[in-house]
Parts: sequence; structure tokens; C-alpha cells
Amino acid sequence: MKKTTLFFAAFLFCSMLGYAQKDSSSTKEFHTLLGNKKVSHGVYLGLSAGITQINAQDALCSGGRLLWVINHGFGIGFGGNGFTTQIDNWDSPNSYGISGGYGGLILEPVIAPRMPIHLSFPVLFGIGGVAKTSNNWENFDYNPEDADVFLIAEPGAELELSLVKFVRIAFGTSYRFTRNVHLSGYPSDLLDNFSGNITIKIGKF
Repeated sequence: MKKTTLFFAAFLFCSMLGYAQKDSSSTKEFHTLLGNKKVSHGVYLGLSAGITQINAQDALCSGGRLLWVINHGFGIGFGGNGFTTQIDNWDSPNSYGISGGYGGLILEPVIAPRMPIHLSFPVLFGIGGVAKTSNNWENFDYNPEDADVFLIAEPGAELELSLVKFVRIAFGTSYRFTRNVHLSGYPSDLLDNFSGNITIKIGKF
């Protein structure tokens, strides 16, 4: 719980830095919301792929997000991710894996957005589902053995590179904090872990 509190405190601090960030190239275009002489609006679509570990098993994850960008420095929207692990034991007639997904609200402050290389700090708050699946060799089918619904908060940090005006690529990491995960034979924190990802962002920033 202390780690969660410290992480979100750091996130809020970085958000304030993002709004306070000014440089010589952007002084004329960045204003406070209360005194807005000019407010910029944009939108972008992000598609990502990455890796993580779930209960000490390697897992692949992929996702997407659609965000409204305010004054170049803050994004708000929705997104989600899916994940699946490798099968426990291919030699067993019934082996197990973990699959699922989650989605929800995303907030994303950006520091120095006009620089060609800059930082963003997306955080997702949402809900998801997870299932324990078995590989039935006789029927060549994946059968859910157990499933559950969970709440999730996933703060992250991304290093963004502006390739061209409407395209960015981001290299990021995030950490999943989950609650109420109950799968037979697995610990309640089996989804809590770091993940690494690459995201392509296309739109008006």
C-alpha cells in the first residue's frame, strides 16, 4: 500500500510539472485553463505490444488507446490491454495458461511535449477479466477452467520520440495493481507485475 501511495504521489507531481513546463518555443501557446487565450485540442490513436510475467510465466500483451489531447500536455480517454501466458506443460494432456484483458479511463500528462524526445506518464483505472484455461489435446480446444473479474490501476512511464508531425513511437513500462483476483490454484496477486511495451501513436498532438 505504501508503494502505491508513493507512486501516485509521484504521478501527481509529474502532472503538475507537465502543466508548469515552459520553454522559449512554447511560451506563446501554453496558458492556464482559467486564463486561456488559446487552447489547443488534438486526438491520437495508440497501438501497443509488449511482454510481462504473470505468476512467473512469460506473457504477451497487446492493447490500444484513444485519447483527447488538451494543450499538447495532457491526454484523457479510454484504452485497454489483453494478455496471455505460455502453456505450463506441453507434455501434459491438460496443461494450463492464464488469459484475460482489462480496460478503462486513461489520464496522460506529458512533459516537454514540443521536444523531439520527451516523457509521458499514462495511468489507467479500470476493470478486467481473467481466466485459467486448459489445453485439451483430444479436442484441440482451449477450455476455461476458472474465471474472475478484477479492478486495476496501471501507472506507467513512456519515452516518446516524435518521428514526424503526426506519428510518435513510445518505449514504456508500467505496473499493474489489481484487486479481487481469485483463480483456483493461483495467488491473489498473480497479475501484479511490471510490463514493457512499444506503442505507435498516430494523430494530432
